[in-house]
Amino acid sequence: TSGYAMHFRRFSDTFIDKVIAEGMDLQKFNLYHGYFFDGCHEVWLTHFQSYCQGNGISVCGRDGQSNVDLYLSNGYANFCNNGIVIGGGFGGLFIGNGVELLGNANTGLTVDQSLNNQGNREVIISSGCCFDGILSTIYDVLINAPQSPSLQIMINSFMGSAKEASIYVKSAPNGHVTFSGGKMMNGIKDGIRIDDPSTVVVVGNNSTIASNGAWAVNATVDTRNVYCDAVMHSNGGGIIKTSKKSRLD
Repeated sequence: TSGYAMHFRRFSDTFIDKVIAEGMDLQKFNLYHGYFFDGCHEVWLTHFQSYCQGNGISVCGRDGQSNVDLYLSNGYANFCNNGIVIGGGFGGLFIGNGVELLGNANTGLTVDQSLNNQGNREVIISSGCCFDGILSTIYDVLINAPQSPSLQIMINSFMGSAKEASIYVKSAPNGHVTFSGGKMMNGIKDGIRIDDPSTVVVVGNNSTIASNGAWAVNATVDTRNVYCDAVMHSNGGGIIKTSKKSRLD
């Protein structure tokens, strides 16, 4: 129940290409975690594969010289418990073109402080990334970072088929989450669920949230910080749900 295929500590200015982290012959039970970037600075991971029991890719900061900029492209973290975990003290996680996060049991991406109890900063997810829950992933993106006041998450990707929500903002005090230019669809319940009233959530007018079983946007708390101008249709519960005292600007 522990251990990594590769544990990179204070890694800097490095390209990693065509290195695979999975069990033999796609038997993920031979491997618990995949890659762990335990403090890094300007590192590129390309043409990667991770298929394991725990976290496909883990990253956190360690100090001021190893807490920024990990670039992911052209690979997958599939059928893990969590595809990617940014676990505290890190900024500048770029999830780029050709990255697939499919069928992970808990999340495609978790933003929390499970590896370093310090705040995270920037996460940028491009249009070439695909989250596909195939109706088995609980959340495509889970944000639970209570000590991350500078958190900025920008998402412009396809997200689909999560069990509970494609984006779940559980805790991100005074943080900002933007979904712009992507498409979110076919979830069993909500498209976006918001539990933190202090988080600013923006859904841009070039985005689509459609065909989810419950609400396109479900703000479970009193909030004045949700701004929606997207195309939202065919959601079972409706377009936007807020608590009785909420005002949606």
